[in-house]
Amino acid sequence: MIKACIFDIGGTLVKTDRAILVALAQALKQEGITLRNESAVINVFGQGQLKNVATAVEQSYTGKDIAQKIKLCHKNFQQLFPRSVISHFEILPFVKEGLTILRGKGMKTVVLTGFDRAETTFFLKEMGLHSYFDLILSAEDIVEHRPNPKGLLVALEKLKLKKEEILYVGDAWVDIRFARNAGVKVACLKTGAQETQLLEKEKPDWLVDNFTELLEKIKPFL
Repeated sequence: MIKACIFDIGGTLVKTDRAILVALAQALKQEGITLRNESAVINVFGQGQLKNVATAVEQSYTGKDIAQKIKLCHKNFQQLFPRSVISHFEILPFVKEGLTILRGKGMKTVVLTGFDRAETTFFLKEMGLHSYFDLILSAEDIVEHRPNPKGLLVALEKLKLKKEEILYVGDAWVDIRFARNAGVKVACLKTGAQETQLLEKEKPDWLVDNFTELLEKIKPFL
């Protein structure tokens, strides 16, 4: 029986890929760099802001001072995201309704994100999602980025539940591996920006098109 659902934010609850790419493009532009190969950046989504920035710079810049450029672009990105690109965010269909249903069944609902605490609080409040969660874990709480399982193990400890009572829900290949490394069930939504074949390769317990299908699939386990 599943007693808690732990959710990623970007691509799972809220469409964030365009906002991230816009902020990255602006961050790089401030250093005279044009963002190239967006698909390479998309494929590292879920591994933290620094990974996104580093990949963007590595794909777009050929100078020898790349480490310094990554540092500068990361600082620029932190100043831009999420506040300056908030208009590019969009809550995915049926998310609020689905969270309401889960909570009505006594399910614990948790956010576990690589955003820092200030970003997470701002973001969830702006999206009207803050009140839907019993526990919110941000970068300061989990320390290690996915697929290192530490974040999920921290959540398990705080929830005082067993691994078999947890479902992790994400949208990226690294989310699936993250859950596997922690030994918990995982559902992956195709609502993110990564190609389906990347998700299928990691073999999640459930691979679903949207939040509505997610609830249908896990209903027998609630």
